[in-house]
Amino acid sequence: MPFLGGWIGYTYAPEKVVEVERLITQGVVKTNVIEVYDTTEYPAVRYGSFAEVNPEAYNIENFEFKPAQNRAVADSVFLIPLSARKVSDNRFLLTIDDVRALELGGGIRAPYATVIYDIVENRIISQVDYPWFASEVWLGLGTQVVIEKNDQDKDQIVLRDYVNDRTEVLYTETEEKVSLYDVCEIGCKASLYVTTDASLIFSRHKQIKSTTATQLLEVKSLKIPDGYLDENQRMYRDGVFEF
Repeated sequence: MPFLGGWIGYTYAPEKVVEVERLITQGVVKTNVIEVYDTTEYPAVRYGSFAEVNPEAYNIENFEFKPAQNRAVADSVFLIPLSARKVSDNRFLLTIDDVRALELGGGIRAPYATVIYDIVENRIISQVDYPWFASEVWLGLGTQVVIEKNDQDKDQIVLRDYVNDRTEVLYTETEEKVSLYDVCEIGCKASLYVTTDASLIFSRHKQIKSTTATQLLEVKSLKIPDGYLDENQRMYRDGVFEF
């Protein structure tokens, strides 16, 4: 008896979907494999993650970009959006780079510029000095805490509220040869954590004499100002949060 089978499953691959169709006719099984390519070329950006973007989706014309350190000034015609990071319902951290530099390669480096882009207003709000390759944590939607260098090459902890356009330095290391990074022979790392009561935990490290390595001095904590916390976080800190 002729019988037409339906689709019996999907096998997913990074760039395509393979659909398997089985046709059973008088006891003979025939399998046809049909390749259907995913048409979603630019996937939706998730909060906190970087992703490639569709350059045509962003209006970056008529904005005066300030190039990053060690980057040559480029005409705006060569600048394109490269990646986006969601920081609120309508705002993204958008990286801008020189298409000519991308074609030449050059390995890992900071982008030409980083801006806050509002997808509702469809425009760049402002350019920001994003701390590339610095240690970071996120406190809720749109609030970033980072360890970075200041103009005097001192480590500092900076809080950036990308939703309300606020920046505040929470801590600056002032002692000579003391870093917020633990330096060893194979690289550097910084401990930076946010506790459930919205306190920051970080560590100070002193350079070992005649070496570039460091040793732990102490672990410190500081409270994130209440003005950057939502109602639930403030209630939890005050001990009045009810489950």
